[in-house]
Amino acid sequence: MRMRELLRVIHVLGWVFWLGADVGVFLAAQKSERRTDLSVESRLAVLESALRRHQRPVYAATLIAGVSGITKFAL
Repeated sequence: MRMRELLRVIHVLGWVFWLGADVGVFLAAQKSERRTDLSVESRLAVLESALRRHQRPVYAATLIAGVSGITKFAL
């Protein structure tokens, strides 16, 4: 596998992880916000956890941008 193909695979896998994780965090936070049986403290705890988990998709987006730049300009 050549370097360009490897970077393309990393790019696609990063994009899939970014999109899946970001949508998952969004849906979990939205669902917990709508639940009326949870106390305000519980909903805030879930939303704070979602914000911490949101960092992983951000790292994946950074990787995608970096790999795209390397692929486009260096190779």
